[in-house]
Amino acid sequence: LLSPECSLLAVAIWLLFCWYNSGYPQAFYILFVLIAACLLVWRARSPSYVRSLNLGLAIGSSLLYRSTLAFFPPFLCLFEWVFLYGRSIRCYWKHFALLCLVPYLFLIPWMRMNWLLYHKFIPLEHGEANLNVVMGALGLVHVVDGDWAALIDEPIDTSQDSAVLGWAARQALGHPFRYAGAYFERVVYAVSLHPILFLLAL
Repeated sequence: LLSPECSLLAVAIWLLFCWYNSGYPQAFYILFVLIAACLLVWRARSPSYVRSLNLGLAIGSSLLYRSTLAFFPPFLCLFEWVFLYGRSIRCYWKHFALLCLVPYLFLIPWMRMNWLLYHKFIPLEHGEANLNVVMGALGLVHVVDGDWAALIDEPIDTSQDSAVLGWAARQALGHPFRYAGAYFERVVYAVSLHPILFLLAL
């Protein structure tokens, strides 16, 4: 019923009020995601380079808080390039640069800091996602509290993110039906938390 701009303003005011009064830690990040979502709708109405830049900046700013949208720009660009721009590089390369390069510029100071601290290329979190990776590879729907490293059934260097990702990939490939079933169960669980919201989104 409302325009994306009015909806964003209403939800932003409500979220900031809730965050200020309850200390809900995710409210600030939800605001970043909502801004990106509204800019995505705004850009879809009338694509332009300015709107692509705004969307790229919004996604990039969200990466400073959490990496949930880290892989969204490449998928968005691939979809648009194939289905909206007829696979024409000449027509799409500027949008690609604004959507697929600008967001990651925000991570340059973070990567530089991690290089100085750990002497490794760490573009996103340093091991913070390992718990989610292990839970997903094992097909668990709900997060289990405790030592996630104890759940890994083979000797690997759990301090190395690449080793954890390699183990998770082997688990998913070795048990594809378990992994696919758990993925479906997680989707159903997420939808069940806010069914009306998902229905309105569809």
